Amino acid sequence: MTETVLMGNLAIRSYMLRKDDGKGNMDFFARKKLLWDGENMRITNMEEANQFVTRTYRKGWEV
Repeated sequence: MTETVLMGNLAIRSYMLRKDDGKGNMDFFARKKLLWDGENMRITNMEEANQFVTRTYRKGWEV
């Protein structure tokens, strides 16, 4: 159940990822199916979406 909720959140967050295509237009490149590697806790087909899997903690607040 936890991974299902995580994948839903990853899909919502990565849906709005975009890049400038060089012509002044924004390309929403992440609007595709995400492939999840549960053993390694990573998305395998879109490295940019992995930023939403974990958090960066401030010094003194590490887990």
